[in-house]
Amino acid sequence: MLRVTFAADAVARVSRATLKRMAQALGFNETQTVHYALAYFKRVLAQRGSGSAPAAVRTTTRRSLRRSSRPSAPTNRRGNPAE
Repeated sequence: MLRVTFAADAVARVSRATLKRMAQALGFNETQTVHYALAYFKRVLAQRGSGSAPAAVRTTTRRSLRRSSRPSAPTNRRGNPAE
């Protein structure tokens, strides 16, 4: 199981509202949309030949992920604040 933590839209993050809009536009459910996005990104990277994103994207993404990986308030399995 892959746990997805939503945050405000940013370079390396997508809000739940955005995912819902994307799913609706594609006619998919949210899980199918995430899988589609990952498969699409995989194809884009494969077409680049090097198999990796440009340095500017890697740097920006690393920075964004480092910020988003800071500990947050405990949540339950559904992502809601733990009581």
